[in-house]
Amino acid sequence: MNYEIMSNMIIPISPIVDKTDEAYFLSGTNKRARKTVKSKFIKRLICLCLSMHFVLCSVFFVGNEQTKIIIKDKIIYGVLYGGHLKSPIQNNENSDVSIPTNSEPDLSDNASDSDAEKDILDAFIKLYEYDLSLVPDELYPIIPYDLSQEKDGELRLFNDTTLKVDINALSETDNTVEATSYSEEPSVLIIHTHGTEAYSEEGVLGYSDFYNIPRSYDVTKNVIAVGRHMAKVLNESGVNAIQCDIMHDAESYLGAYDRSEETIKRYLKAYPSIQYVFDIHRDSVLLEDKTKTRPVTIADGKIAAQIMTVAGSNELGTYHPSWEKNLVFASKLQKNLNENHLGLARSICLRGTTYNQELAPCSLLFEIGSCGNTLSEALVSAELLAIELSRIIKSGW
Repeated sequence: MNYEIMSNMIIPISPIVDKTDEAYFLSGTNKRARKTVKSKFIKRLICLCLSMHFVLCSVFFVGNEQTKIIIKDKIIYGVLYGGHLKSPIQNNENSDVSIPTNSEPDLSDNASDSDAEKDILDAFIKLYEYDLSLVPDELYPIIPYDLSQEKDGELRLFNDTTLKVDINALSETDNTVEATSYSEEPSVLIIHTHGTEAYSEEGVLGYSDFYNIPRSYDVTKNVIAVGRHMAKVLNESGVNAIQCDIMHDAESYLGAYDRSEETIKRYLKAYPSIQYVFDIHRDSVLLEDKTKTRPVTIADGKIAAQIMTVAGSNELGTYHPSWEKNLVFASKLQKNLNENHLGLARSICLRGTTYNQELAPCSLLFEIGSCGNTLSEALVSAELLAIELSRIIKSGW
């Protein structure tokens, strides 16, 4: 399968640099004249920019068939993301486009084993069905994909380093970490280095160059909501977990890991009981033709976004003596996920950088879904992941 992982990066726009020769303003004028010239030039430049923006917005507004336009969306997508009121096709009563339904299998006690297997098979077939002819020409498709590669029971490792690692051997190592009993002090910290990472809207067939939702500052729609649900499930399962809901990329995508590093250090100082730090993200997997993938599977009878565990290492020079220990934890977690929810987890990814994982006794990064998934699919996966995390933390590894 030919796909590439593309990171959503907010590229800072350099300010306009005035390279006008100062001598031009000095010749035959005094300071007041220079100020007048500069003032007029700036005013004309501002008027020109506003006029051009108004014309562009007007053109896209006229071409838009929607009758209801929310001013908030106009500001968010028109200014922050470069969109101009171009909304994706929705599945509503007035739309001629129908979206394939993903039915859930019938796993009731009344169903026989053969019927249950048939229902599961039918559900998977429907899940991955996608009719490209339903996608309007002006949209890039968002297609369901299976990015898991562990059908044969063997663990797979995407090793992006030169380090030699046997992931299956690591998953079979004896327990070296004792079980964690419940304590009033937190043992798990959930953070979000890229907290603005969000998901596609429910029922959307595709996206355009003018309407895309890669990020959101709404904590009920981005990965902050996913981390909040994980913390809730961990606490309900007997593991004391706290969440930091700071969006470290809200100021700028660049430098987000530096800011989250400072946050982690503050939490570890305030709560020395923290043994696990989990950085919750969502991936961005696109094909070469800009098609967005929607990595999904069926787990516990529900459509769930697939999860990728990312472990850092010391290959690039950062002092990280416990990276192999983290990878042991990741391998045992992966083994449990495959035994209980085969297809939910993508291959573990080992990277040369640390992602701040050297700061805590055990730390991992989780990509829950991709930009093509919906929030509801990510929440299903977050719950299943939190349950498996609580089991391994409480039993020791």
